[in-house]
Amino acid sequence: MPRVARRPLRRLPTRRHPIARSGPDGFPRDPTRFRHQKTRAGFEALRHVLSRDGQDLATVPAFLEAATFLDGADDAALDHAWSDPLAYYLLRLTYDLYRGVRGGGALPPLAAAYADAHGADATRAFERVLADWQLLSVSLAVAEQRDLELPVPLEVPRRTALPGLDLVLEASAVVDAVKDGVPQHAGSPTPVVRCPTIEVGALRVRMLPDLFMAPGHVEGLPGLDYQGEHRDVVRDAYALVRDVLPDTFAKMAASCRVLALKPYAASNFVNRTHSYFPGGAMLSFVSNPYELADKLVHEWAHDWLFAFEEGGAFLADGDEAWAERHYSPWREGPRSAQGLLHAVYVHAHVWRLWRALLGAALDGDTAELAADRLIRIALQVQVGLRQIRRVAPLTERGGVLVGELQAEADAFDVECAELGLGPDVPARLVTVEGAVAPETDADGVPLTVGASVEAHAREGGGLDVVVGAE
Repeated sequence: MPRVARRPLRRLPTRRHPIARSGPDGFPRDPTRFRHQKTRAGFEALRHVLSRDGQDLATVPAFLEAATFLDGADDAALDHAWSDPLAYYLLRLTYDLYRGVRGGGALPPLAAAYADAHGADATRAFERVLADWQLLSVSLAVAEQRDLELPVPLEVPRRTALPGLDLVLEASAVVDAVKDGVPQHAGSPTPVVRCPTIEVGALRVRMLPDLFMAPGHVEGLPGLDYQGEHRDVVRDAYALVRDVLPDTFAKMAASCRVLALKPYAASNFVNRTHSYFPGGAMLSFVSNPYELADKLVHEWAHDWLFAFEEGGAFLADGDEAWAERHYSPWREGPRSAQGLLHAVYVHAHVWRLWRALLGAALDGDTAELAADRLIRIALQVQVGLRQIRRVAPLTERGGVLVGELQAEADAFDVECAELGLGPDVPARLVTVEGAVAPETDADGVPLTVGASVEAHAREGGGLDVVVGAE
């Protein structure tokens, strides 16, 4: 492969997207904090509405009593609870079901799946999710060693984590009280287990596959034993990010809360982040800390952009932007304009990870992988931006973001040229076992990165975009 210059890392200038600063649209400096505050404010708004408009719903008193219990909680404990992905999921689910009860109409997919899982119509499902909010009061009672009597027994049909804690209620558990910090049912302790955790500097992540197995979301994630078995490699991956991208790692430490690992063949997706579970991510495990660091940054960046989107839309017509499909240089199939914007954004972050890793003087196979990723992502991001400019109905905020991403992409091209990296770099991939291997065509002939990107475009109908046709 072309020789890669071995010189000390020249730090690229830090580009702060204007949307990350306070401005005319009131968007906050810290999107993670903004979302946590939004969760808490949404809960208080719901509390206010139901105190006046909930007399016909059986579990409203239990919800309001849980809210009152939270009023007496320690601020630090509350912060842990409100920043838990489960709290935000409950909030979105509650609002979706409330609109279904009061306004009628079809429920969004996860809300409809929740109702179906409990064999209930919208009203009964809404009453059920109101009772589920007692998870927060149970969690805080455990954390603060406070006693608590629940007006309605809390029933968990599947294994469920207590928000903000490492404790997990076993499937079919029932809680009707907390005594001396211990969940109980009928005077006996409720079965709980402790989940594996990962700690690297200020980052603390719980490995909780059950969080994501909400009705209608995903199924079949492996249990806590599998998570603990692979914890050390994930810890090493987080440590790599900390060592070479400290600013990015600080943001990850502030926002990442829950992780679940799975084998590649365990489901119909590879890696996933969902806007209903902020701070959470699911990854297909590979025994290579560099590849895992790539995926951790990738999924964190999706989550970060979801938080930005809550401050205002980037696309003028969100529904059409999700419905129509276009060629993507990262997918086997076409992708929405919204998906293309996410892909470009997250890969810009991933490019900087590989540049920082290469600057840390990688050797051997990993250096070859870094060279592949740098030129591959640089090529793909330019293709993605061409597609976005062609098909995405950008808002003013969206135009600002895309302009910043274009400046990033142009800087990547310059940096690759300085490193002597071009489309002729040999293509590399990471196997399921974690080994770095040459990428080959159907006849076993090794590919260059340029040939790999072009072949993908030819198969996906995007060759005109790859060659830069307007």
